[in-house]
Amino acid sequence: MKRTSKIRCFIYVLLIFSISATAKEPIKDIHYFGSKNKYSVELLQHVLSYNSKKNYQLVPFTEKIPKDRAFAYMEQDELFDVIFAGATTYRLENHLAIEFPLLKGLNGWRIPMVNTKNKDIFKSLTTLDDFKKLTPGLFHLWSDTEIMQRNNIYVETGSSFNGLWLMLDKNRFDYFPRSILQVFNEIKNYPTLNIMIEKSSMIHYPTAYYFYVKKGNNDLASDIKSGLEKALIDGSFNKLFTTYYGHLINKVKKQNRKVFSLDNPLVPASTPLMRKELWIDLSSNIIN
Repeated sequence: MKRTSKIRCFIYVLLIFSISATAKEPIKDIHYFGSKNKYSVELLQHVLSYNSKKNYQLVPFTEKIPKDRAFAYMEQDELFDVIFAGATTYRLENHLAIEFPLLKGLNGWRIPMVNTKNKDIFKSLTTLDDFKKLTPGLFHLWSDTEIMQRNNIYVETGSSFNGLWLMLDKNRFDYFPRSILQVFNEIKNYPTLNIMIEKSSMIHYPTAYYFYVKKGNNDLASDIKSGLEKALIDGSFNKLFTTYYGHLINKVKKQNRKVFSLDNPLVPASTPLMRKELWIDLSSNIIN
């Protein structure tokens, strides 16, 4: 009887240990600012799922507030745990960035919008110096404006987004560079203007979008980083990226555009540009 009792006790201890080892922690809500981008929502849910014990539950934030205010709330432990935003030196200094380019640099590939009267303005350009003689139009507070200016390009600035379209319609500048993520949908909103998507060229400079958490929230940052790297290794990151953006990438690649390559002095020095597997390359004929 004593032997049987010891065996039962041993089995009971093993059972308790097994249950405790596999038990999930209580649900931990992760409040996310970035729900406007459905890809990033699905990606964050996916990368958090690799740590099943933590039992993370994503809570997207759907109201519209300025991104800088969202960062301020996060640093005060209010409203947000994770923010999806572009990489800047200021943000990296003041918040904890998971330095993994979620859009693979796609936002840095720009297609010019031009006035229909100047539809061939890019076709004869063969050098970067020729390209720099053209004048883009950009919003005065955008980082793109400073990037262009730092590349010795004169920029005609505007104070409203819609105003820039009207300025191009009136030939106030040569082109309006828009990300391939935006350009094909945006042109549909202005059917009455004398504006078209230029057909021969593209502009590129390095950009990155990251997940950010509050400084000191190292456990969450580590879990997101680990999940992203695991998703890259097992192929699910590229599969999800292709699901959302593959049609755009294929469309642009088939157009065989020449690429005017610019420096981006605003991109943080720690940006993992040398990890080629993290970036998309749409170039066929780079001019730099």
